[in-house]
Amino acid sequence: MRVFNLAETIDGALARQRRALLILAVWATLAGVALAFVGQYSVSLLFAILAGICAALLYFARQETALTGVIVVVVIFVDFYQIVGLPLREPVVGIALAALLIGALFLTQSDARPWSPVSGRGFWALTLALAGLAVARGSITQTGFYFLTVFVGPLLMYILGAQVARTPTRLKHLAIFMSAVAVFIAVHSIIQGVTGVFLFATLRQEDYLGSVSGFHLAGLSIQRAGSFLENPDWNGAYLAFSFFPLAGLFLMARQTWTRILSGVGACLVLIALLFTFTTASFLSLAIGIALLLWRVVPRRLLRRTLIGLGVAMLAIGVVFRNQVRALALHATANREFTLRLGAWQTAINVIKARPLTGVGLSPSIYIVAAERYRAHWQTRPLAHPHNSYLELAAFAGIPVLLAFLALLVTALRNTARQWRSAPASIKPLVGSIFISLVVLSVNSLAINGWTLAPMAMIAWLLAGAASRRFRLEHQVAGAPDSTSAAREGALAAPAQ
Repeated sequence: MRVFNLAETIDGALARQRRALLILAVWATLAGVALAFVGQYSVSLLFAILAGICAALLYFARQETALTGVIVVVVIFVDFYQIVGLPLREPVVGIALAALLIGALFLTQSDARPWSPVSGRGFWALTLALAGLAVARGSITQTGFYFLTVFVGPLLMYILGAQVARTPTRLKHLAIFMSAVAVFIAVHSIIQGVTGVFLFATLRQEDYLGSVSGFHLAGLSIQRAGSFLENPDWNGAYLAFSFFPLAGLFLMARQTWTRILSGVGACLVLIALLFTFTTASFLSLAIGIALLLWRVVPRRLLRRTLIGLGVAMLAIGVVFRNQVRALALHATANREFTLRLGAWQTAINVIKARPLTGVGLSPSIYIVAAERYRAHWQTRPLAHPHNSYLELAAFAGIPVLLAFLALLVTALRNTARQWRSAPASIKPLVGSIFISLVVLSVNSLAINGWTLAPMAMIAWLLAGAASRRFRLEHQVAGAPDSTSAAREGALAAPAQ
């Protein structure tokens, strides 16, 4: 109790100086940039130190939502894309930051920062236990990293989402942070697709694009946009998933300028998705839009929403008619379809051979072990079966797949339950997050969505944030801004 009381006292004292701490964080960052240009220190090390200082300052200023947004940026750009040159390729830094933030939130819990129980703990434990048994089947470096990034990392992000999204306002802010990242990637994808230029390309990225011929469509000069997710299939899955939080922000917007920003962002994501030429992502997007119109959009706004969506899609089709035509050709190409069927059949053959244990938690293990079971239509070796569910069963066995499915269904059920009971001001956003999780689940039938580490961590973060019961601002003891609390209470009232 003394530890908690001391932490609460320190936390309260620092929170009263929130503005000063934020200004100090900005000055620390600027000073670090200046020192980096002088060249006195290693840039990577310097920015790591400054990032730690800024993260601490943001935490003490009670900006956990902003910190969580920073972790998402780190997972995509630092860990996966390796923009600063760290040879990670897996969200190691993001997982470490998430673990540190969770530990800090647990140790400094108070009435203003309560610790929220995490739903689905039993299924998480079962999934981790069963998947952990497969770690020993292969090199511990390979299987351990897969276990860490596909199972442990998403669990940490799920817990983090449940802690930071305590109120409707915090959930909205988290969605805004993540949507801003998605819009940035969408703009980058559009530039890549239109000009063929990959902005902020690293040497490793240039080598990668050269090895895959820039992901050009067969027989055409059109380049598929992978952006910072590298592979167009992964980028397409991410953009299709990210469209719906933007749609939720659009539907819940009270001011014209916020509605315009979210609407423009959603249109940019749709245009960027077109430049990925990913058939499965468009199919899952169509399912998601149908659910959005059926269950989320208010009846009084349905006609205007249909007209606006139809006009936007018609305009995109007219302006980018060459890309639409190329998408249709790519979607109906027999070679693409048969290759995907062959990958699935190969995985099914592997599962039949090792139904309980799988071959091991590693794509490098699978690409070798699956060769003896390769189907005729799979014309080249593949490191995964292009299906998250078959991947889990082939890598770790059917019991792990069943445990994961139970966990996923539980998370979707909890999110749907909170969607029904959420305040009216936040209900469209919660419903849109639920639909985004459904879209990723559908997309994962044709790509490794739930088993791609950065995608899984982002999705489980939103699942954790949307699956907990919200507290209104005026119910949080020690809330520093009574005006914002009163405003949030008014927004939470039914809008009927």
